[in-house]
Amino acid sequence: MACEHLPHATYHCPDTAYHVTGVECVECVQMTSPPNPRMALLLSTLIPASFIRHYAAYVAPGGACRASSRAFALARNSSRTPGRMGKRKEQEEVDSDELDEDIEVKAKPKKPRAPRTKKVAEPSVDDLGYNIEPPSLIWKDFGTEPNAKIAAFDLESKLVEDGTLVEVKSGAQFPKHAGDWRWFNKKVPEKLAEFSEQGYKLVLFTNQGSIKSALGGVAAKKVKDRIDDIQKKLKEEHRLELPWQVFIAPAMAPGDPMRKPAPGMWRFMAQHCNGGTQPDLKQCFFVGDADGTAGSHSSSDLEFAKAVGIAFKTPTEVFGPMEGKASLSSEQRKAAMEAAHSGAAPNSELVLQFEQLSKDTFEAVKRGEGDAFRASAYKKVAEALATFPSKITTANLKEVGKLKGVGKGSLDKVKKYLECGHIQGEEGAQAAAAEQQQHQEKFSKATEAALQFM
Repeated sequence: MACEHLPHATYHCPDTAYHVTGVECVECVQMTSPPNPRMALLLSTLIPASFIRHYAAYVAPGGACRASSRAFALARNSSRTPGRMGKRKEQEEVDSDELDEDIEVKAKPKKPRAPRTKKVAEPSVDDLGYNIEPPSLIWKDFGTEPNAKIAAFDLESKLVEDGTLVEVKSGAQFPKHAGDWRWFNKKVPEKLAEFSEQGYKLVLFTNQGSIKSALGGVAAKKVKDRIDDIQKKLKEEHRLELPWQVFIAPAMAPGDPMRKPAPGMWRFMAQHCNGGTQPDLKQCFFVGDADGTAGSHSSSDLEFAKAVGIAFKTPTEVFGPMEGKASLSSEQRKAAMEAAHSGAAPNSELVLQFEQLSKDTFEAVKRGEGDAFRASAYKKVAEALATFPSKITTANLKEVGKLKGVGKGSLDKVKKYLECGHIQGEEGAQAAAAEQQQHQEKFSKATEAALQFM
């Protein structure tokens, strides 16, 4: 018997030969949960959301259901309303039916999951010779001796591409493989050897956000392989057998004592990895790039040195200027572009032309004509040029070419701008002039029209 609100109905999906029958209005009957999770999945696949909001549905199988079926394929068939006894019988059949046995769901085979790495619960040494100190420390000794003089270093930064000893060669946030690194500059190996000869013990303290809780997992192995590769390059390419220690803190919950700026790694080294010799803090120092200045991703290195009670130095102070193209933080890029838009930047017009070229190229991409990579590259060029501290001229183009994101093609466009006032050359300058003329004419006409009503 149909209720006064909405009639009973039968829904049929031609694509699957699957029926939804014995529907009751929730105004009269309390919503009944599907018999099992598989049934719930089929209901959500086959029944429109608007239907589910108003009805409680009972499903009776009418054939094999494919997982690819869509709710849009449902067609309402209201020619037959089941009687009260028929409805109860259908409900009993559904409730007693084992969906897993009677309905064959054809789905794509899933790839087998890789076995999860078990968390290390006790201190141990892995196959690579790294000491695992649960829950949040990995360390390794490369032949050091107890020493009161410690020259400590950060390894590299992940949030920006410049670092302390090394940087990410690929430019990615995290290194892609063991060899994805390069020295901060060519002086780093020589300077490390110099500190060692002066009687310092070399120690690395590094936060590694790519490592979560699995200290013996895949991400941890990548970091270990990279550190081992650095040691290998020192020996094979620079003929340096440098004794040093490395301490690695994974990404743990905030406040973890081992993660910088907390001094836990230093204290562990001093208590357990220095042969009982206490460091002379007055003769120790820490070198890191996270000093809290503009463009730095944090102040964790500076705060770490303060927490330990030792001197702090930047990579530039110790090794000299970074080689290669320095990267920009998001804050630097944002501030530079704001200055360019306001006209305060020395190269605002040039920056805005590259920005407009990027927008035009992205619009072409939407039409299926442009190159998304090129559009993104133009945007990066605009941001890089916005940070250049002085007016760009032919005399300082070499310095402009050192900006991150500015390549040969971009420099050619900058040269065209210096020659004729537009990065697209004479044609671009003429097009820009024509556009400006049209804009001026429209403005003049609008002004004249407004004056007529005054």
